[in-house]
Amino acid sequence: MNSPKNTPLNKIDPSNNTAPQQGDPLLVVKDLIKHYPLKASGFSFSKEKVHALNGISFTVNRGEILGLVGESGCGKTTTGRSLLRMIEPDSGQVYFNRTSQEILDFEKKKEDFNSLIKPSNSEIKKFSNAEERINFRAFPKKEMRKERLKLQYIFQDPYQSLNPKQQIGRIITEAPVEHGHIKSNQWESTALKYLDLVGLPREALHKYPHEFSGGQRQRINIARAVALQPEFIVCDEPVSSLDVSIQSQILNLLLDIQKELGTAYLFIAHNLSVVFYLCDKVAVMYAGNMVEEAPSRELYNNPRHPYTELLMAAAPKIDGKPLENPPGLEGEVPSLIQLPRGCAFQARCPLAIDKCKEERPQLKELSPNHRVACFRAHE
Repeated sequence: MNSPKNTPLNKIDPSNNTAPQQGDPLLVVKDLIKHYPLKASGFSFSKEKVHALNGISFTVNRGEILGLVGESGCGKTTTGRSLLRMIEPDSGQVYFNRTSQEILDFEKKKEDFNSLIKPSNSEIKKFSNAEERINFRAFPKKEMRKERLKLQYIFQDPYQSLNPKQQIGRIITEAPVEHGHIKSNQWESTALKYLDLVGLPREALHKYPHEFSGGQRQRINIARAVALQPEFIVCDEPVSSLDVSIQSQILNLLLDIQKELGTAYLFIAHNLSVVFYLCDKVAVMYAGNMVEEAPSRELYNNPRHPYTELLMAAAPKIDGKPLENPPGLEGEVPSLIQLPRGCAFQARCPLAIDKCKEERPQLKELSPNHRVACFRAHE
């Protein structure tokens, strides 16, 4: 599947050389880490932590759909929520809507700062000020809330994420009115516009969430997300709780909106068939680590990480034949509290060698746009 060549939502002034251009990435994530402290008793916390994200890095281009797959508990939802700072990451960089040159310049400043043995207070303040201007993870709260209007989230549960006491029209337009995108007397016409976009009747305007089916509620969630005309949306398993007959409708709706508005998606899912159908690129996670990333067709035809191969082998087949447990898939996912030394997949990997038990493999590019974290990927 080729990346669509859509125009970004925010028109770029060609006279402004510092503005992001079409060739610049929309979202760049580097070394994102999130650890959850374990509660001991009462209000105290243990020294042990759950290692949810362990330094993941990836890029989403404008108008692109990146699929994120992996077993339950591998860190997919934590990734999506950390990007929008619904969960505050512990460290790492999230560059949103920044030029490639801006990112390179800041990375150089960061490298120089980290090389200082004992930075002075003025050097620390200078670096912090620079980081607060470019790294979304470090934005002050006021600037973060403003910038986050360009990033939205579609939740997995289409009912729990809707206010049962609000009418649908108000749910869709609450944020645009609150943030001054539209005037308060324009809420009705705006809501009707987005109801039409997601294929819901005008009569839905004054109804409540309980009056709709699961698929219709998810359409409402999508309408609410796109009402702010975001440039990036995290879709957190948006069809997993829906009937199979409804799933294709919602997926096609997301594709139509992406083509019409040029919105980029991070699409979190378990279903590999859905991911390969919808996404331009696919990233595979395991135990809080990114183990492989490639264009969807390339990954489908040529998986290079043992976990990706086993994940695809375990996926349900269209012919309805009973699934066989592929070799090497036995065993348990490692504890996220006490991660093993070396590769997190070593205990379940049929290709593991001694080096896998001692060193953690890093993502390396084996071929154009195909990155793998495995010592034996070249084989």
